[in-house]
Amino acid sequence: MIVTKMKKRRITLDGCSCLALLSLLFLLGCVTPGRVRSTAGARTALAHGMLAFNHGEDQEAATLFEEAVRLDPREGSAWHWLGLTYLELGRTREAVDRLEASLKAKHPPAAGRERVRADLQAAREALKGAQTSPPVFAEPGYGLIMLSFEELPSWEGRIGLESVYDSNPALLAESLPIPVPGIDGVGEVPSDLAAALNLRVAANPFYDRGGWSLGLSFDANQSLYQDLGDLDLSFSRGMASLAWGRSASGIATGPLGYTRVPSGAGRAILLLQGGGSFTWLDGNLFLRSADSALSLAIPESAWGETRVALRGSDLDFREEDGPPAFDHSGSEVSLGLGQVFFLGREGRRPYLRLDQTTGKSHAGRVFESSFDKTSAELSLPLPGRWTLFLLGSRRQDRFAHPESNVTDPAGPARDDLTWRITATTIWQVDQHLSWIVRGSHVRRDSNVEISTGPLLDYRRTIFSFGFNWVF
Repeated sequence: MIVTKMKKRRITLDGCSCLALLSLLFLLGCVTPGRVRSTAGARTALAHGMLAFNHGEDQEAATLFEEAVRLDPREGSAWHWLGLTYLELGRTREAVDRLEASLKAKHPPAAGRERVRADLQAAREALKGAQTSPPVFAEPGYGLIMLSFEELPSWEGRIGLESVYDSNPALLAESLPIPVPGIDGVGEVPSDLAAALNLRVAANPFYDRGGWSLGLSFDANQSLYQDLGDLDLSFSRGMASLAWGRSASGIATGPLGYTRVPSGAGRAILLLQGGGSFTWLDGNLFLRSADSALSLAIPESAWGETRVALRGSDLDFREEDGPPAFDHSGSEVSLGLGQVFFLGREGRRPYLRLDQTTGKSHAGRVFESSFDKTSAELSLPLPGRWTLFLLGSRRQDRFAHPESNVTDPAGPARDDLTWRITATTIWQVDQHLSWIVRGSHVRRDSNVEISTGPLLDYRRTIFSFGFNWVF
């Protein structure tokens, strides 16, 4: 019988325990060859690892427990002891991963699931809920803190509600390359208040099947303006994500969003995404999009990660009343390269992310263009469960043909420069509820002018306050 006592995560063995271990080693020499030999080797490594751990030889114990896991990954006790050893070595994120694996192993840990759950909770508290890769974002500059599950969920959801001030609602973000028909002068559009409702539901049919994990998701957003009801926007999107590999955060992120994957160290994460979306303006279908993406994330060390992403979209703008020449339906393809720098040790880690994206849009002579976008994002943990996210971006759109200058087709082709800054603060009340305050400003300068001044220039400022509930 083995008697254990926890003291600074150290486990001591009495004389009877040592005798039991020696007896176990003797019996292992009597097993039959084949698959049982692998199991016996795992038990031998486990027993020697326990002795090394008891004598304070943590690195040697980790090596032995890793060997036990390699020889028999079905044994929950080996995963449990490996997790405890990683805690001693300060490898907290890996400890969480191994303790979670202990709970999912085919053979339950000898210490019992309740004990492993307690150790797992202690490891998560040591990690303080932080991730060793960037948090997942619902959109640029909108930080989203994920739930941490003991076992990967088969489904999950999120609902959010925000109160919004919009200084220029008629612009509808960057979805319109020209002002909204029927509204005279972008500068004359009044500000308005709005409510924004966000919903996400995701299902995960399987994890780590031959290294692959499948995620299905549905997202929906609705904006309701107080005075300008004809500018209410509705959006829905369905997406499938097939990911290969593991990540330290348990999340794989691509151009179309994120999906869950098993947590753990890995050399790379490959993500394939495909889906479609619909956008309605005042109840009328405005835009239909079919999207696909391929991304690759390569963790370089504990201090950085490189990401490469390819995205393609087929856009169908439903503007039946406009002239055919101004139909900007078409396709868009982009290639992005990003680098993440972690600025601290395990815990609530600040990070800096730099991205460079280039792309082309094919949509007739008026709207055919290429673009370059540079962005930088900084995450800063603050006291009291607050986190600050800062985002800045610069995008230049160069149009290919003179017809793009709608006021002077004989003049220079259209050229737009768009700047964006966003600041978001999140207060994480608990694992489920977070309060969010956000402000953003967008400015576009274009060379398209009319006699009274610029036609396509705009300024837009948005402030919002709301909450997210994750379930």
